[in-house]
Amino acid sequence: MVEAYGHVNLGFTHKELRRFAEKAGLTVANCETVTRERRPPHFEVIALTGVKP
Repeated sequence: MVEAYGHVNLGFTHKELRRFAEKAGLTVANCETVTRERRPPHFEVIALTGVKP
């Protein structure tokens, strides 16, 4: 991905996004894949909703 598409990184997993949000003091209300490309390399868009205490 990095070489073929010029990406700086390969993105984040659901688990990593949750950890980032929780470390920032948010409670994760929802974290899901909202779209995924049909063709390789199957890029995904993950949406996370956090609640501030």
